[in-house]
Amino acid sequence: MCLQCDWPSCYFACPVEAIIIDEKTGARVILQDSCTGCAICAKACAANTRGEIIRFNPASGKYFKCDLCLGRVEGPACVEACPWGALRYVSAVQR
Repeated sequence: MCLQCDWPSCYFACPVEAIIIDEKTGARVILQDSCTGCAICAKACAANTRGEIIRFNPASGKYFKCDLCLGRVEGPACVEACPWGALRYVSAVQR
């Protein structure tokens, strides 16, 4: 799961500025229309050592990652679905 880092190396590494920081949620979002599939973001992410945080979609030829369910009114689905209540969403404003 993406940690939505305070200093996101993927964001700063992207050569085409295909990663944005959503002002409302604080999510680091890969814009699929802008991503070129170069993999620089995936290599820059220190937490992505096994390729499970920023992943390649062979169907689109682009990379993707958790965007905190951007646009979902209820918030991130993982928080809602966790049977133990171990996850919680803290907005970017509260950080």
